[in-house]
Amino acid sequence: MKTLSMFGYYGGKAKLAPVICDILDYANTNIYIEPFGGACRTLLNKPRHYTEIYNDSSAGLCAFVEIMSNKDTAYELIRRLYNTEYSPEQFEWALNLRNSVDDPIWKQVKSDYNKIKEKVNNNPQGLTRDELYIKKNYNLLKKLYSPGKDIKYIPYIPSSMDLAVATYIIYTQSRDCMGKDWSRNKYKSLDDYHKSIHKLYDVAERLEDVIVCQADAKFMLKKYLKNENVCCYADPSYLDPDTNVDLGNNVYKHQSTYKDHEAFLDLVANATCKMVISNYDSDLYRTKLSRWNRIEIPVKTTVGGIKNNKRLEVIWYNYRI
Repeated sequence: MKTLSMFGYYGGKAKLAPVICDILDYANTNIYIEPFGGACRTLLNKPRHYTEIYNDSSAGLCAFVEIMSNKDTAYELIRRLYNTEYSPEQFEWALNLRNSVDDPIWKQVKSDYNKIKEKVNNNPQGLTRDELYIKKNYNLLKKLYSPGKDIKYIPYIPSSMDLAVATYIIYTQSRDCMGKDWSRNKYKSLDDYHKSIHKLYDVAERLEDVIVCQADAKFMLKKYLKNENVCCYADPSYLDPDTNVDLGNNVYKHQSTYKDHEAFLDLVANATCKMVISNYDSDLYRTKLSRWNRIEIPVKTTVGGIKNNKRLEVIWYNYRI
């Protein structure tokens, strides 16, 4: 049976979703959360929980899922998408609109940085570990949000509907679904492109009443880790088991480091909620989740530009099936 999909998405779990859906706990939990929501392939294809929560740090992804979770707004979004073109001009419009969004995470990073800005300028050697972390995050996001040397504040904030339209275009029309460069060859004709939009009616039906949050995944998780009524599937960006470099850093808007993965695993290792985690079989994940159950899935990837690069993908879970 073909799985439901909002759109193609890098790391979207097209092949892994059925396996994950089969091992989720439905009998003992009534709340389901995805803290790293992405294109939520697992949520779309699993049986329903009474309460389902989607979270992602991307304003565009959250806008799309939130609008699709209400049939009235979902049908309006689909109608709007039928009026879009498959073209580099349409893609550029979408990319510019998406990049103009001054989302809450960027606002918080700027706020934190402004508190230490004077110290950064006058006494950089005296920065604490936390202050160095704030400075690093600020510099990373500054490159993403401002094309020039200084932060550029954009007075126009697009509507959620505009942002949802742009988000769909970016992932549907981009090369390898990475949301970066326009792809000429994904559809044979404009008619084929519009036919693909029709599939969103089924997506809207499945996403109805899903709760949408936009927050840092670790912050969001803290509320649920000790709740035994919760079933959680966490899909952080993948860590290269050979280099310990996050493989999503050239793709996803919000980048992660080895220390971010370490902090995430330290947070969830002793969770009492029912939790499932997927990643490559790196030393870090293997060590931190050594007491968890695991399912191993050999895969072939193009990691490092090498075709048929063998990797071991692992699904960890902290309960009995």
